Amino acid sequence: MVTSIVDFSLSHPGGLLSFSPADVLALIIASVNQKNVLTSNASTLLLSLTASLTKIYTNNSRPDISQQIALLTEHFCNALFPAIGFPEMQHFMPEILQQPIVQPFHTLIISNPEVFSQFFRFISQTISRYSMTWSQHNVQRWMYCILVALGYPESGLAFQGATDFLVHSFIQ
Repeated sequence: MVTSIVDFSLSHPGGLLSFSPADVLALIIASVNQKNVLTSNASTLLLSLTASLTKIYTNNSRPDISQQIALLTEHFCNALFPAIGFPEMQHFMPEILQQPIVQPFHTLIISNPEVFSQFFRFISQTISRYSMTWSQHNVQRWMYCILVALGYPESGLAFQGATDFLVHSFIQ
């Protein structure tokens, strides 16, 4: 309910309730810190609110919220993804998707398809204005996650979110 109110106030500024990007950032981070993102029922709502914030502020007439987006991206990546160090590769080698190092992504995607679908939506909405805020380590983690999701159509919403991400990326 709270996320719907905040989302509405972001979309319709000047009303009775007014939230700044900093207010929304504080709300999201406090909520993520209180709960396990992978098991909380509120995670999809928080990611949806994050995607709405990104979409609303992607307009160049709005203030730049790059720092907030960078914090949210970092926070969600750390909450969602395993702390895996990937091998250095000059070029992406698809064979790595068959290696045990990506197994944790299989488990996460299959057990949390809605959360990852919303996360992919958030990432796709940050491409146009906020991709410069992405760290290489986080990009590696969510790209592996997207590629693994594309390999598992049975993951449902995660597969759809990964597909939507790629389609959105190519349209840009």
